[in-house]
Amino acid sequence: MTQHLLVPLDGSAFAESALAIAGTVARGSDTVIHLVHAHQPPVVLGPLAGMAEDPRPSSDFVEQMQAYLARVAEGLAPIPTRTYVRTGPVGEVVAEYAAREAIDLIVVSTHGRGGLGRAWLGSGTEAIIVHAPVPVLVHHPVGEDATPAIASPAEVLVAVDRSEFSVQILPAAAQYARALGAALVVATVAEPILIHARVIGNPVIDIDREGTDARIAAAESFVNDAAADLRARGVAVTTRVLVDEQPARAILAEAERMGAAAIAMTTHGRRAVTRLLFGSVTDKVVRATRRDVLVLRGER
Repeated sequence: MTQHLLVPLDGSAFAESALAIAGTVARGSDTVIHLVHAHQPPVVLGPLAGMAEDPRPSSDFVEQMQAYLARVAEGLAPIPTRTYVRTGPVGEVVAEYAAREAIDLIVVSTHGRGGLGRAWLGSGTEAIIVHAPVPVLVHHPVGEDATPAIASPAEVLVAVDRSEFSVQILPAAAQYARALGAALVVATVAEPILIHARVIGNPVIDIDREGTDARIAAAESFVNDAAADLRARGVAVTTRVLVDEQPARAILAEAERMGAAAIAMTTHGRRAVTRLLFGSVTDKVVRATRRDVLVLRGER
C-alpha cells in the first residue's frame, strides 16, 4: 500500500529541513512525497488598505515556485513526488490538500523553542496542527551542538492521559516507530494527591499516599491495556507511569532521560477567535522540546 507524505515548503532552507525526516520515513517503503506551497499575499494596512493588490499570485510567481518545488523534487529522487501551489492560509491549504489526496502524514519544521513558560511556535506550524485531518510530525531543526542525543536502540515516547481520546495517536505512533526501526514506550503521568495543611501557622504540603498509590495503580492498568492491544498487532512496546504534579514537565524529562527519537501525543486542536490553541499539555511539550513530536488532532 502506497504511503503519502506531505511537506509544506515556503522556499526557505529552514522549511526544507523537514525533507530529511520525510526521506527517512519513506526509506524502504512505497511512498510518494507531496511538496506543497501556500502563497499568502502580504496584508496591506493603513490608508492604502483599500488599494491592495490582487491577492492571486502572478503567473511569474507561480512558475518560479513550481520551478523551485521541481528542483526540490529532483533532490528527493528516486522517491516519487508531486507538487502543488495554491493561494490561501497555510493551515487551510495544507488541510484541504491532505484530505483530498489521502495524505498519511504531514512533516513540517517549526521555528523557535522556549521553556514551559514561553508561548511561541511558528504560526504556520500551529495552524497546520489545528487544521490537519492527519498526524503531523513537528520537526525541530537545531544546530549540531544542540542536537538532542538519541538512544540506541531507538524508542518513541507516546504520552497518554488515561482517556480514550489520548490513545488515538497509538496507530500513527506505531507506524512511525516502525519506519524508524524503533520501539514504543507508552507512558502516562499520575499526578500525586497533595494535602495542604498548616503546622504552627506555617503552610505544609504532604502527599496522600493511599490516594496517590490508587491513582498510580489505575494509570498502570490503563497503559498496560493500551500496550496489550499494540502487542496483539506485533508492536514492540513497554509501559511507564511517571509521577509528577506537572504532566508536561514529566514528559519532557522522560524524553530526555531515555533519549527518545520522538514524542507522540494527541491534541484536541481547538480554535479560538483570537488565537489558535491546541491541547495544553501537548502545546507545552511541542514548544519546549528539541525533539520531534508526532501530533494528532483527535476526534471526541
